[in-house]
Amino acid sequence: MALSHRGYWIPQTKTLEYGEIKYDLGTYNAIDKAANSDHESVVGLSAGILRIYSWRMDIGIDWWEPTPDQLMKALATHARISFQDFEKDGWSIAIGGDRFALGADYWDYNLLYFAFQNRVGARLMAEMGAYSGNEPRIGNANGAFAGIWYRIQNGHGDIGVEWMSGNGPLGAIAPGIRAELRDGVEGLLSIVIAQKRPEQRDLLQARLTVYF
Repeated sequence: MALSHRGYWIPQTKTLEYGEIKYDLGTYNAIDKAANSDHESVVGLSAGILRIYSWRMDIGIDWWEPTPDQLMKALATHARISFQDFEKDGWSIAIGGDRFALGADYWDYNLLYFAFQNRVGARLMAEMGAYSGNEPRIGNANGAFAGIWYRIQNGHGDIGVEWMSGNGPLGAIAPGIRAELRDGVEGLLSIVIAQKRPEQRDLLQARLTVYF
């Protein structure tokens, strides 16, 4: 799911600086209530733990609700290593793992990915990558993802669209907007459209992120 280590939906290369911490609060609601009224919420905490020359690493943990049975099934981890600073160098690459379950056989998405992100001109950003694992919008699959964003608010926000392949012929697409609400605080609003139906459902997601 989308948290600090993702854009609207797909993984991104931007990695927290050493010592930087981010708190995320997200909610995900099914749009088609007649077909599925499910919803999820998540609280996440991420931290930059390494910077050596052009290499960076961050890690984090997420708490998902509703989760039945036991505490460990509500927890999932993520980690990422990136090379180059996208803002300074205009490009970067990253490898990472997302939503790795601490409770076995429950939140078993366990996504591994590789991503390349590049700046196109002064305001456009583009990304492409590949992943392996059980992605919740498109089912158990290996595939590719891509995104393009137009930067707003002097680079502090963006408007864009992301795509992720999967079991269905068209995968999932996520248009959205991310904006700086105040210094160190950003908000995100996006629709995740799962194009293989009825197995997957469309979601409206909202997220608030605070940097420390």
